Amino acid sequence: MPKKLKILIFIAVIFFSGFLVFNTINVQAQQCNDLVCISNEKATTTSSTATITWNTNVPATSQVHWGPVLGGNCQAINYTPIDNAAVTNHSVTLSGLGSNATFCYNVISTASGHTASGSVFNFTTLPQQQQCRL
Repeated sequence: MPKKLKILIFIAVIFFSGFLVFNTINVQAQQCNDLVCISNEKATTTSSTATITWNTNVPATSQVHWGPVLGGNCQAINYTPIDNAAVTNHSVTLSGLGSNATFCYNVISTASGHTASGSVFNFTTLPQQQQCRL
């Protein structure tokens, strides 16, 4: 292999190695150092319900702050009752929602007097399914 090609390969390896280290540092910088940390927030919907799930790093309570999205703005005016069962895998179901409607939510968990609030996310319920007539 020509010396010039070896040098170019060496430079490419160094460049990409540095890039990968940089990305790893960014991921580590996003780790939570709070006493209660929320992660993996997700919404699973039907045409009339949404099940909100998330994880915490310590056993904590479960609550969801939610509401409709109107004109592109989150109107989170509702709170589910606080579930005082201290768990790390949380699940709260919102029911009686309209079909094909967009809502926003953020999750709230408390442990040992410390409260964490998740990011605000949107979900859209599924359209109402049409019944087929034979």
